[in-house]
Amino acid sequence: MGKIIPSFPVGPLIVPSYCPPDSGGSRPPYFLKRTLSNSQDKSNISNLICPPESDIQYRSTGLIWGRYIPQPDENGFQLKGLIVTEDNQFFPASIRWGYFFKWLEKDDNLEQFHWFRCWTKPDREAGYHFILRNALNPIPENLSGDVFSVRGQIIFNYGGKIAVRINPNRKDPSSKLEKPFKITFQGILPNEPKNTLGEFWDFMLGREGKTLVVLEARKIKDRLKDRKPKGKGKPNGKPYPSKPKPDSKESDSESVASESSASKSATEQSSES
Repeated sequence: MGKIIPSFPVGPLIVPSYCPPDSGGSRPPYFLKRTLSNSQDKSNISNLICPPESDIQYRSTGLIWGRYIPQPDENGFQLKGLIVTEDNQFFPASIRWGYFFKWLEKDDNLEQFHWFRCWTKPDREAGYHFILRNALNPIPENLSGDVFSVRGQIIFNYGGKIAVRINPNRKDPSSKLEKPFKITFQGILPNEPKNTLGEFWDFMLGREGKTLVVLEARKIKDRLKDRKPKGKGKPNGKPYPSKPKPDSKESDSESVASESSASKSATEQSSES
């Protein structure tokens, strides 16, 4: 087998040409600086992205419109590849093992445009990595562009740039295998609060090119306490050594010896006189 093609970056030459469908209304227009003011748009999003199970539920999920271009590995599996958006943006993408076989059963042509449910993760080179869950069929209507739901703790907010930490949810049995990560995007919080570090916020994000931007933001809770892992053993650092306490028996014997020596010296002085 030859060398595996790296997952990112890849030029547009490997991407099959795309011809837009003749029937209108199936492809959403690419958006710039849109808002969620349309109530119909909001209702569609709420139906496609499940509401959180609790107020403090971390997540980074969403819907993205694009084509999945697989890059088979040595065994022929197509679990890694690229997702190409309608505005010709490239992002690394992957499919989890169980979802891959479900798609094989449905025989979906993933190289055509689909609405993909996805998890959003950070990527050093591309900015974001999308883990595809499934393709929506039939295609939902009246969605004006990609949308993402991010809920987490703010760890950076300055100059129109926001970073949110996503922790594993405790009730999720698979959360033990996940590690905390951070999602960075652009936007300004409502009412421009002075200090938001440590607060838990609910964000609805859109995509502009290779950047996620804030469409709506809502504070859920004030500063959260950092989770401290329950460690075993001695605490970190070297404590000051404690002074050893004298043994009671040794101290009693020393006092008796000092008294006997004092009385002996007194008797000797009296005999000499």
